[in-house]
Amino acid sequence: MQSQYQTPSLHSSPSSSNGSTTHGSFRPRVLTADLAFKIYREIPADLDQTSNSRKSTEVAIKYGTSPKTVRDVWSRRTWSEATMALWTAEEVAERLRRRKRGPGRPVGSKDARPRMRRCFKKETTGARVEQLREVRTEVKAEQPPAPPPCAMLGGWEEGEASRTCGGEGGHWEQDGYMNAEQERGQGAEAGCLAMLNLPTWT
Repeated sequence: MQSQYQTPSLHSSPSSSNGSTTHGSFRPRVLTADLAFKIYREIPADLDQTSNSRKSTEVAIKYGTSPKTVRDVWSRRTWSEATMALWTAEEVAERLRRRKRGPGRPVGSKDARPRMRRCFKKETTGARVEQLREVRTEVKAEQPPAPPPCAMLGGWEEGEASRTCGGEGGHWEQDGYMNAEQERGQGAEAGCLAMLNLPTWT
């Protein structure tokens, strides 16, 4: 008896019914509602954590899918509508309770592992911000007022320079700058007049 041979297509490879190709590579089958129903029917009665992995691997090989897909069907995470006919009364009641409760954790539930406590609270942070704001305000109040930019008055006339740098009398005492400059060891009037090359007023 002579066997017939068909040339495989460029876009497809020959595969068996369980999803494995003839070249040895694995290609999972597309899961359908009927296939999910059959997979859920294979769930063992005494399923525990140890036998879950082994049994899901056996069922996955049988139906040409992955063990993770089988475990998701068994845990009712996927294809719940297709497998609901095989559920017990307790499983149906549990599903109704979950849907009624809504998403999220129930009120009062705690984590199995306690969360790490933070080193600060919102109230403490707000008080610290107010304290830093008061300190900055005090520092600004203690700083003496800055003198006008006399270094940029070289192109001005003598009258404008006199009015800006020292007022009508040519002194800084009217605006409170004289005392601050004397504390630094130099007079604001002498520095301003030296930059303008103007004679000293008396």
